[in-house]
Amino acid sequence: MSLSGLVVVVVGASKGIGKEIALRAGADGAKVVINYMSDTKAATAIVAQLGHERAIAVQADVSNSTEVDGLIQVTVAKFGRIDILIPNAAYVPEKDLRNVTEEDFDRAFAVNVKGPCFLAKVGSPKSFRFASRNTFSGSVLWQLPFESEIMLTTFQKALPHMTPGSKIIFISTDMTDASVIQPQFLLYVSTKGAMNQMVKVLARDLASSGIRVNAISPGATSTDSFHRVVDESKERILASHNPFNRIAHAEEIAAGVSLLWGKDSDWISGQVLKVNGGSIV
Repeated sequence: MSLSGLVVVVVGASKGIGKEIALRAGADGAKVVINYMSDTKAATAIVAQLGHERAIAVQADVSNSTEVDGLIQVTVAKFGRIDILIPNAAYVPEKDLRNVTEEDFDRAFAVNVKGPCFLAKVGSPKSFRFASRNTFSGSVLWQLPFESEIMLTTFQKALPHMTPGSKIIFISTDMTDASVIQPQFLLYVSTKGAMNQMVKVLARDLASSGIRVNAISPGATSTDSFHRVVDESKERILASHNPFNRIAHAEEIAAGVSLLWGKDSDWISGQVLKVNGGSIV
């Protein structure tokens, strides 16, 4: 699906599923904004791979509404608009109710729910400020001012920098549909459940502006972060629950996202698409 001339913003794009989504968008011809939290080296490597004329890396913590506003401002300053917005960043505290802290709770909802919500409610044009511009290994690297003022409008039906035909694609998890969930995923699944409801509300809210809102719901996926917490024996167990007897590759999840950003998906909105090989149906 050609994305030639379109601008794609991928949040949490320096590694894993987000990285593969960014690479897929670039391969399909888009101009890509690669948001990342801390791994500057990884983010700028993706920029170099896609080409400095078509990609930029923007450092921002999406749990901070000021930095979310800055991320959007930098994107518009560079590329003029946003056509496809993909909130992908996630925080996964693996703690059950006995061990979870208030800090864990606040951080999980800030990253997994608040961040995507404020990406869909950007600051008014009056609050526009340019971020500082630095060079890093030949790539353009944007760092946002941590204390810039933010002026959010009290009510916005549509994203001010997205036009009719634009799309928002959230990244959820198929655990929200599982009948049995491990206790340590209490906060993660709770936040993704909230996200799924937000998809439905925003789909109705933004339809009058011609904006489609959907989500994909991946199953277990082979990424560096996955393998840091799941050993081979646990991976085999997870694979055994899938009719294809394996877990997903990150590229396959990116392919699922690509189904929702093309013109052929223009009559799809408010949906959560399972991309899990049939592990949960």
